[in-house]
Amino acid sequence: MNPSNPRHRENLLRAMKTSRDSLRPFRESREKMVRQYVGSNWGEGSGSNASGKREVLANWMNLTADTYTMSLAANKPRVLLSATDLSLVAFSKRFQVAVNNLIQEIHLEETLRRIVLDAFFTVGIAKVYTADMGKEVEIANPDFPDDPGEFAGFEEWEKYSEAQRSMPQTIWMDPGKPFVERVSLDDWVHDTQATDWEKIRFAAHYYRVTYESMKSDDRFDKNVVGMLGPSSKWGGYMGSDGESEVKAIANYDRSDHDELEPMIDLMDVWIPGENKWCVFPRDKNTPPLLVEDWDGPETGPFHLLTYSDVPDNIMPSSPAQNLAPLAGLMNSLMRKQANQARRQKDITLFRGDGKDARGVQQAKDGEMVRSSDPSSTTTLKQGGVDQMNMAFYHGVEGIYSRMAGNLDAMAGLGPQSDTLGQDKLIHSAVSKREAKMQFKVVAFTERIVRDLGWMLWVDSVKSMPGQYDIEGVPGSIDAPWTPEDREGDYLDYNFKVEPYSQAYKSPSERAQFLMSVITQLVIPAQLPIDFEKTIDILAELNDMPRLKEIVRFPSAGSDDSNAPPQGQPPRPANTNRTYTHQSVPTGGSPQSQRNAMGMALMGAANQDQVNSLSQ
Repeated sequence: MNPSNPRHRENLLRAMKTSRDSLRPFRESREKMVRQYVGSNWGEGSGSNASGKREVLANWMNLTADTYTMSLAANKPRVLLSATDLSLVAFSKRFQVAVNNLIQEIHLEETLRRIVLDAFFTVGIAKVYTADMGKEVEIANPDFPDDPGEFAGFEEWEKYSEAQRSMPQTIWMDPGKPFVERVSLDDWVHDTQATDWEKIRFAAHYYRVTYESMKSDDRFDKNVVGMLGPSSKWGGYMGSDGESEVKAIANYDRSDHDELEPMIDLMDVWIPGENKWCVFPRDKNTPPLLVEDWDGPETGPFHLLTYSDVPDNIMPSSPAQNLAPLAGLMNSLMRKQANQARRQKDITLFRGDGKDARGVQQAKDGEMVRSSDPSSTTTLKQGGVDQMNMAFYHGVEGIYSRMAGNLDAMAGLGPQSDTLGQDKLIHSAVSKREAKMQFKVVAFTERIVRDLGWMLWVDSVKSMPGQYDIEGVPGSIDAPWTPEDREGDYLDYNFKVEPYSQAYKSPSERAQFLMSVITQLVIPAQLPIDFEKTIDILAELNDMPRLKEIVRFPSAGSDDSNAPPQGQPPRPANTNRTYTHQSVPTGGSPQSQRNAMGMALMGAANQDQVNSLSQ
């Protein structure tokens, strides 16, 4: 397939438009689910109206998405690089520092969080490429001929033209840097006829740039550039006009008045079968602006993050697709109960001349009223929350939590059982349930980091500062990565990329891990401990700076640092301790509370049963 051939290009653009149309239901579904996620008080187009029919009272989608994101990509990813050849161990450590510094420089953790959130709704898409650095550096001119001093004579130098010999030996240019960009499904198309990602025939990313930057790009065919003009962001050759897009949730003004200068839509197209990388104008069936061989990683520039693959289909099933109906049902029930509560009123009925009724009406709370006929007044209640609907809501709430993978435990919304041991078992099961998604995220991160490492390896300009520790050597060793450090080919080093540190760990969990290491490893091995440093760390992790005020350490030069304070008996060499575990009622787990509430509302249990279920 030759993109410059008009017939081949027409076939490619037609196939891309067909795939774009095939992805329309996924884009529309994503737009509706994101509306649920942002709620009814976000932006002009959040979906609420005067009657409140679409008002989001309990935003379960937002809670679930944030919980998943914190569980899967809370922290900055770091990698371990290992080499099978022992002679390359020190070098792999040096390159590992460079890659981790690159991850920090490009803020990869922020991009990953957005991609993980995208995958919650449909699919997460990453684009790994060389981005502009924003500054120019002086580099060797690749078109300049070899230095004549390298030849035995000047015969070789004389064969170059006068223009080549007169060109500068160095030039100023923006060499770029390895970068990862999140791609929205609204700006994306891939071959939907393929049954899996490895079999796609094309993938494309749509983006918008200034018209002047497109005209000044030296890579582009100037003949094609002359055929193009600025374009609107709300229309296009691929049929985006009139579609539901997530960006329109907060802005319904379909115009280009918010742009400061003329813009144009382009699309980067990857054709893996031909190993081609092309740039096309999105709005016109013109020759490509750029066609070149893809010389990047063999996996290509794009990577997809999916949680649940569908057999024989390239588009996955996402958590939000399965949870959105339940979230919508719960909000529908909540809105109905809210309307019932608003309609609730108490009406006092009376008979006779109304003297007794007026006394009841004017009485204050707790006041005694004299009445000649107490039966002449009665209170009629109207409206109010239906108990069966309320019980049904709590049942659906439990189903939602279970379908989300025990959301109560994942989000830390309360104890799940009566004892600590049972809670640990439940959280262990939750971790197993999350393991599939965590594996997907780690594998996705590994692919991205491999590409970043490759791009850093082949970059002839970029340098990365770095320091690392060597056992037996005091202090840190300065080991900056420079292009001159490369030896051989990137693939010769068989680096093992192991992303870690992405899962969220609270300060209390870190403090607990520290104490477990001390009690289970350091103390049994009778290793020395810096107690002052340990107290400082525990005070910081538990946000208790006053802890350092109540702990006193022996001063330097003390004869016996372990001697007890004066007036206290010495500590015995051996002590016996008795631990008593007692279950304390805390209101029960969320599931037991739902069961108790449902039974109470439906009148299916007496108060003793309700109390027993709530312990």
